[in-house]
Amino acid sequence: PSIEAFRWARETTAQLLERMTEEDWKRTGKHSERGRYTPEDWLNVYAAHGPDHAAQIRRARGNA
Repeated sequence: PSIEAFRWARETTAQLLERMTEEDWKRTGKHSERGRYTPEDWLNVYAAHGPDHAAQIRRARGNA
């Protein structure tokens, strides 16, 4: 179930990214800890999120 939930989370995110306009990609916000935050900043963090969790699981299982 966890892998299926992960797959669906990535699928729905991909659908949202596909719908973003050029103007959407230029928008910025303010992150409480990181300051200025763009969609590209978020995407870089999001891209590393899955592999980071996989590494945590491998370490927890002693397969580091």
